[in-house]
Amino acid sequence: NLIVTPDDDTVGDIEVSIPADVIQANGAYNLKSNIYKQAIDTIDPNVTIQWSETNVTNKAVTFNIRFSEPVSGFTLADITIKNIKSGSEVFSGSDSYYTLSVEPKEDFEGNISVFVPKDVAEDIAGNSNNESNVTATQKVDTIEPTVLTITGGSTTVVTTKETNFTITFSEDVVGFSKYDLNTTNA
Repeated sequence: NLIVTPDDDTVGDIEVSIPADVIQANGAYNLKSNIYKQAIDTIDPNVTIQWSETNVTNKAVTFNIRFSEPVSGFTLADITIKNIKSGSEVFSGSDSYYTLSVEPKEDFEGNISVFVPKDVAEDIAGNSNNESNVTATQKVDTIEPTVLTITGGSTTVVTTKETNFTITFSEDVVGFSKYDLNTTNA
């Protein structure tokens, strides 16, 4: 019996043969043998996670999970997901390509995180995956800004054409203008 151990991180064939004239029996040397090939794969599948949202969002976020080769046994339960609305996960895919869409938790400001741990899927040769290249994080903010204060004006009757007010929000806002105000007698 011959036991051959394939090299780490190898895909290809192990070839075994016996060249001519190396074995002698009854005064004669052997002929060259046939070549026996055994396919091998000792490379663990790698996992990458990508997402397209670069700004803070308050909407659903889609993560693309890619394996370096087709795998089996990969399910939603294998993914570590944090800070999402319970039950919002939409998971699909097969072979090398998977998609996960999630919604952020309500009244939350922080990061959604997605991670694929080691050894949750296997390639056709039975090699378990490496952990994902990153813990994917997406900044989210589902807390609605509130008006903290409106200050200014005057304690006396104003006879000028303008009166200044300062409006303070609970966080930075964009797109707010004077047309968003309700005013009377102005």
